[in-house]
Amino acid sequence: GIKRAANLPKADIIGSSDPYVVIELRRQTEGLKASPAFKYRTKKIMNDLNPEWNERFSTSPFEYEEDHKILVTLYDYDFMKSHDKLGYCEIPLTDLINKTGPASYKVLPCPDGVKHQSAGAEIILDFEVVAE
Repeated sequence: GIKRAANLPKADIIGSSDPYVVIELRRQTEGLKASPAFKYRTKKIMNDLNPEWNERFSTSPFEYEEDHKILVTLYDYDFMKSHDKLGYCEIPLTDLINKTGPASYKVLPCPDGVKHQSAGAEIILDFEVVAE
């Protein structure tokens, strides 16, 4: 699940952000234009640079391939214009197979994201991979 994020950049004029997260299961060999095998979007949290979602989700069963990755993209919600990208992280699914408990991942700047991205931002995820 998605637990929380910390030290997000200020993307709004009032000096805060309205963050939400999109989590996608993708193949590393596929480009971003290809449809993800799974996609989940959290609720938005208004005016918070250290949001806590504590949301859990599950996917339908899928055939595991070694090149699967989890793509996590943080956005700033904007009411009247397109949403700003705050950053992202990519996690190879192989890294999550034997992991237990929450793990922290550094958020990287998006090339097409907001210009004031924070190098210190991180996201805390808690995944449980269950084989059938």
